[in-house]
Amino acid sequence: MIGRWKDILPHIKSAVSILVIVAILWFVPSGYVLNMPGSAVDVAPMIVIDGEEATSGQGVMLTTVFTREANLAVALFGLLYPRAELRPRTVYLREGEDFDQYFERTRLMMLESQNVAKYVALREAGFEARIEGDGVEVVSLSQTSPSVGKLVPGDVVVAAGGVETIITDDLLAVVAQYSPGDELDLVFEREGQTQEITVVLMSADDDPQRALIGIGVVTNNPRYVFPRDIDIDAGAIGGPSAGLAFTLELIDRLLPDDPLPADVRVACTGTVNARAEVGSVGGVPLKVWAAQRAGADLFIVPRANYQDALDVGADIKVVPVDTVKDAVNAVREHSSEGAGAALGRVA
Repeated sequence: MIGRWKDILPHIKSAVSILVIVAILWFVPSGYVLNMPGSAVDVAPMIVIDGEEATSGQGVMLTTVFTREANLAVALFGLLYPRAELRPRTVYLREGEDFDQYFERTRLMMLESQNVAKYVALREAGFEARIEGDGVEVVSLSQTSPSVGKLVPGDVVVAAGGVETIITDDLLAVVAQYSPGDELDLVFEREGQTQEITVVLMSADDDPQRALIGIGVVTNNPRYVFPRDIDIDAGAIGGPSAGLAFTLELIDRLLPDDPLPADVRVACTGTVNARAEVGSVGGVPLKVWAAQRAGADLFIVPRANYQDALDVGADIKVVPVDTVKDAVNAVREHSSEGAGAALGRVA
């Protein structure tokens, strides 16, 4: 019997060692987040206008990135898989924030991007539309923000650089006029008291020439006054980068006499602000693969992300844009139909 145990014991030790290694790889966090190409999703079924759903046809596609917190095993996979990227958790999470709070923040960003898309599309289609608010609320601060210690979540910025900031885009428009390292005067409200500070602007990670305060913001008590009843349901998709896709789809639906061409399968990514400007987003190389896999003919990206998209080397036409009008023109220019027939839907 003892002899048999001596024969079996090395195998048991090996099995236990393997289990321990597997447990370490699976249960020990790596401190990184894994990103991979997500999907390209038709936004047409997400949008209902005046109670009318999309009919037949294919709409504009938004593009996503698959994101998950990486344990050691997942991190190892991310290092080996060529279409994956690993980024530190701190890129996504603010100080003291967990992933549930992060995803809630991205949900709120998605909701605001939808409302801005409605506003821009309605105005592009000739309708009267308004966005009203009571200032710009700080919802988070970057760990490297010069505003740390000066601003806290819940503060409401009511003026920047001497300009009243009623909605988020008012603040963004002011910051866009400055450069990194410049000083910017802010007036904000905290617990009913008005305060003034001066902050030094930081550089954006994706564009060293672009200035940021280093805070996440939303319009405080936003009120959207629209002449048409528009509902958008994006499910669990979060973040602001679908703003351009929603805007293009809405323009097509709201302009049945001047629709987007039907012969171009369009995917895109990009934020849209109230001035109809298209802003940069993250994960563009991964979104290029998602668009190609979905069969898109044309992938529209913010100009700031254009080189990143080209560097992928995917077999898809990539076009950079600065504004929503640029994006509409890009679809028309890459069509054999010109103004052509609609994408196949009527609102």
